[in-house]
Amino acid sequence: MNDTHSNLGASGAKRWMNCPGSTTLIKALGQTGDREDEPGFRTDGSIAHAGAAVCLETGADAWELIGDTYEVEGQHRPFTGALVEAVQVYVAFCRCITGPGDQVFVEHRFECLELHPDFRGTTDYGVANHNTKTLRIVDYKNGAGILVEAGDNPQAKYYARGLLQHPDLADMEFVEWTIVQPNIPWAPGGPIRSAACSVQELFRWADETLLPAMRSTDKTLTMGDWCRFCPAMLTCPATSSTYRAMATAGENPVHMSTQALDLEYSMIEAVQMRMKKLRDEAFRRALTGHAEFQSFKLVQQRSDRVFKDGAEARFRAELGDKAFSSPKLLTPAAMEKVSATAKTLVKAWSHTPDTGFTLAPRSDKRVEVKPQPASAIFAKALLSLDE
Repeated sequence: MNDTHSNLGASGAKRWMNCPGSTTLIKALGQTGDREDEPGFRTDGSIAHAGAAVCLETGADAWELIGDTYEVEGQHRPFTGALVEAVQVYVAFCRCITGPGDQVFVEHRFECLELHPDFRGTTDYGVANHNTKTLRIVDYKNGAGILVEAGDNPQAKYYARGLLQHPDLADMEFVEWTIVQPNIPWAPGGPIRSAACSVQELFRWADETLLPAMRSTDKTLTMGDWCRFCPAMLTCPATSSTYRAMATAGENPVHMSTQALDLEYSMIEAVQMRMKKLRDEAFRRALTGHAEFQSFKLVQQRSDRVFKDGAEARFRAELGDKAFSSPKLLTPAAMEKVSATAKTLVKAWSHTPDTGFTLAPRSDKRVEVKPQPASAIFAKALLSLDE
């Protein structure tokens, strides 16, 4: 689970070890915590974690939580049916590995200030068996966009090391970590993937690899997949300069040397991440009316006409098989060409759905949408109530 109170989130440990300068940059900007570049996915993940914790603490199943609300980023959000299946996979696995007498940790926050001032986080689920001297931790990933490997997973090992600072776990000799990612069922090894090592090996990794990276004063900025969750992405000199260089590069890739092509291709993922963050921020400002841009505008997103409920039966009764392109009903545009009667029916039985807004160049023919400030919308709502 992402920890907004810490410098480590979805990929913090990996970022520390690969981009030592990121820690200095983030602190200089006064930012803390990793945040995903898809706010909707982050919200879904937070609700899923909150609901899963309730299930593991009360014995409930995920479907029983539908309609319950949880506070996420200052707002109350509902647990929906769309989350049930994935959350239940995680909950069922946690229950499966837990036996009588095991010590259980659910959404357990830890702080290991004796190791490093920033060494803190939240372990999704942990279960310690004092007979086998084995600690098992489970990390739930609700996302469907990024495959998280178990293998040599620095985040999972970080969480295991943090939890092992608990005084009750001094007798542990083995540790196993599992990634549960139900929304990527096609993953090699399936949606549940595990790895393990001895506690001695884990401590050695932390002492020789993790903690030196966290304590490093090296200001080198290195781009990679860890950039995705870095809160300094948009202001990072490395990603900014690379983005501009690639945007203005004039050399045709056909004429590049293999070495040059290899170098530029290795930067594509980080550049694409920056592009998405730029789009998201521009869309947010345009949608809230906090800025007016010269190169683009907010417009209604294009959408095709669709038929209303009950249209199929009406067209079959009026036009018979002529209204169908076996076995489906013709599209509204194709239907209008069948006959004058069909054209009249299309007008009555179709509509253009509202698919929201998007950004478009100023040259786009669509009318610019001018969003109303929230205060104006609220005032208008009050006026309608008075009337």
